[in-house]
Amino acid sequence: MKELNGLIQKENLTILGSIIKINRMNQNMSQQALSEGICVPSYLSKIENGEVVPSLEMIRLLFGELSIVYQDDVTFLQETRNQLELFFEELNLNGFIKSGEIFKQLEQNEEQLIHSPLIIDYYMAKLAFYCGRKEQDQYKSAKKTIQYVEGLLNRVQKHRFHFYEAINLYIVEKNLNRSKDELMLALQSMETGHLYYFLANVEYKLGSYYGAVIYAEKALHYYLEEVNIINVSLTHQFQGLLIYQLGTKDLYERFFEKSISYAKKINRNDILLSTQILYTYILIKEKNANATEQLKQISSIVLTDKTQSEFKSYLFLLELLHANWKGHKSEKYVDVGSQSPFLQRLYHTYEELFATNTVSKEAYEELKELYEKIGHQNLFCDCLLDELWISYVENNRLYKQAYLKLKKSRM
Repeated sequence: MKELNGLIQKENLTILGSIIKINRMNQNMSQQALSEGICVPSYLSKIENGEVVPSLEMIRLLFGELSIVYQDDVTFLQETRNQLELFFEELNLNGFIKSGEIFKQLEQNEEQLIHSPLIIDYYMAKLAFYCGRKEQDQYKSAKKTIQYVEGLLNRVQKHRFHFYEAINLYIVEKNLNRSKDELMLALQSMETGHLYYFLANVEYKLGSYYGAVIYAEKALHYYLEEVNIINVSLTHQFQGLLIYQLGTKDLYERFFEKSISYAKKINRNDILLSTQILYTYILIKEKNANATEQLKQISSIVLTDKTQSEFKSYLFLLELLHANWKGHKSEKYVDVGSQSPFLQRLYHTYEELFATNTVSKEAYEELKELYEKIGHQNLFCDCLLDELWISYVENNRLYKQAYLKLKKSRM
């Protein structure tokens, strides 16, 4: 029982409580069933809530009933802590590029981790990894497990729990109001660049551009403190769009140019292209001569960097928009059959718009439905959908709806 000594120290009572409660709940065992012959259920409840110091013998009996082989190997725990820290750091800085590999290594040791002091941090990593992904059963399972011990979470864990729930609501369920509520709960625990960036995105999606501007500025402040250059670039891109949407057309170029500059410094063509595509779209709308040069640069990168082939669809759309601005049809053959259903429909809808000067209700609603099924949306497609919506309401004289949306975006 020597290895259990650390669990009866006051600072480790929440660890003991979380190990017992999570393993009990995962085995669908009631407090009455587990405590039988060991202690009264009310005392077990206090153990699980970290409120009392049980005897070593009682811990041994409870662990025995739950088939818990307590893992306290110093080397294993230190190496795993380092992995967990690296996972969250990589997730914060680079998304799933490397963090996915790290998590898969952690997942291989799940049996040991759920019998160790790192049980909550492991489930938090699992929540973060499956957040916003197709494997929602895994996400919901991790969320449910953490909810068992929500009262035992520390400040960082509380922040992460609400933050990743907000992201899942935003990406998967498209529930913006609930996503915002969860982000505000995360804010009560701590402030981060990602928190403010997603608050800005939620405000933008809700049509509150001024709110989005405020949160984007706060996100930038924290990203600079964190030296998170990737997201500094993405935030400048977002700010450029917001400034343009608010009608400050003499400033938006400065933000896009900053974003492009940072993307080039860190040699991230994916961020560079996403910024240039959005920037070029706005330049085309403004009939700015610089659009032609930007379009050439995008085409050059897409054609030479084979890892960025996903941007071909956006290049095709920009070429179509550019050709229409110049007053001639694009003679270039475009194989839209290889694109996603949404991008195929988007391309054809713009062809129809330019040919007939109208967007039908059926075409717009089908396009919107296809877009909502996409897990990861982007600012460029947001803008195209908004533009088609404007054409749709004008054609159908839905002026009240247009007025209400415009009023909301100025709040």
